[in-house]
Amino acid sequence: MVQGSFDTQLEILRAIVRRSSEEARIVRRANLVLDALVGGSIRGTGSRFNCDRKIVRRWVSRWLNSPCIESLRDTTRSGCPPKIGLSETAKTFSIVSQDPSAYGLVVAAWTQLEIVGVLAREGVHMSRSSVQRILARQDIDVRSVRYWLFTPIDRENFVERRDAICALYERMNALPSDEIVVCFDPKPGIQILSDPKNLSVHSAAKSGQKRRVEFEYRRLGTRTLVAAVSPRTGEVLHHDLYHKDRRFDSAATIEFLEALRIKLAERGYRVIHLVLDNGSTHMSKATSAYFEEHAKTFKTYFTPVHASWLNLCENFFSTFSRRYLRHRRYSSLEAFCDLVPRWIADHNQRCKPLRWTYAPHQKAA
Repeated sequence: MVQGSFDTQLEILRAIVRRSSEEARIVRRANLVLDALVGGSIRGTGSRFNCDRKIVRRWVSRWLNSPCIESLRDTTRSGCPPKIGLSETAKTFSIVSQDPSAYGLVVAAWTQLEIVGVLAREGVHMSRSSVQRILARQDIDVRSVRYWLFTPIDRENFVERRDAICALYERMNALPSDEIVVCFDPKPGIQILSDPKNLSVHSAAKSGQKRRVEFEYRRLGTRTLVAAVSPRTGEVLHHDLYHKDRRFDSAATIEFLEALRIKLAERGYRVIHLVLDNGSTHMSKATSAYFEEHAKTFKTYFTPVHASWLNLCENFFSTFSRRYLRHRRYSSLEAFCDLVPRWIADHNQRCKPLRWTYAPHQKAA
C-alpha cells in the first residue's frame, strides 16, 4: 500500500480509536502508534502505556511500512506441528466406514469410545475429543440413523402406475360432470384411550407453559377408519368404522364400495376413478370380481408398491389425526364412535381441495 501523508495517517489512527466495534487490542495498538507519532518519543510512549520500548518500536515500524489497520493485526502463526496426521485421520475414517462386527465388537453402532479402542489396537493412540473433531470436520455422525427402504421393484410397472395417477390428478378438474375422482384407503389401529383418573379438565396452555394432558391412560381398544375422499373438493364422500368383531376384509371392502357407488349414483356420477393401494383386501379374488362386475362404473388406479403417498387419502388422514385425534381421551368406545361422524361433518364444512404439488419434471426422478 502506498504510504499517505502524515496527517492522513493520524486521521486513520484516530478513526480506528473511535471505532466502538473494533477489537480492544487493535484500539490499544492504534493509540500506542498515535501517541508515538504525535509525541515523537518511543521511550515516552512506552512509559505512558506501561510497555517495553521494543513493543512500541515494532508497532510503529509496522505502521510506517504499511499505514492501514491490517498492520495492527497479529500475523499468522505457524503453531506447533499437528499430532494427528493424515494417516491417523484415514485410519479413523476406515474404521467408521465398516460395521463394528468387522472388528469383533458386539455393539450395534459406533461410539467414540469404541473407535478409540479399535484405534489403540491398531497402534494409534487418540482421545475421544480428537475422534469427535475428525468426524465433525467431515460431517460424519455415527450416532444418528436414517431409515431407508430398498426393495426390488418392477420399474416399468412403477412408472406406468405412477404416471397414470399423476395424469388423473392433473386432469381431474376437466373431467365430465358425471365422472369423479375418489381416493380410498383405510386407517387401521386408531387407539382409543381413556383417562383412568377420570379427570374432566386438563391443564390449559398458559404463558410460558404448554397445555398438559394426563400421562397415564387405559386402552379401550382400536378401530379402523375407512374413508373415500374427493381430492377435487377435499370432501369425505363415505366413511365407516371397523374393529376385530367387524373386520375390514374383502366382504367389508365390497360392502363399502357398493355403498359408495350407490351414494355417488344418487348424486349423478356415472364413472368413479378410484385410487387405492395394493392392500390384500383391495386385490383379493372377491374384490377383483366386484370390479369386473362394475367395470363401467369403477376405473381403478392402483398405486405402485411403496408409493402410498400417491393416494391423496393419506393427506386427509394426516389432517384428520392432527385436528381430531391427538391427545384425546374418551370415556368409552361408544363415545369415540359417536364423535367420528361429527368430526367428518366438521371436516366437510371446512374442507378445501387437496392441492397436487408433484411437479411434472419430478416424474423422471
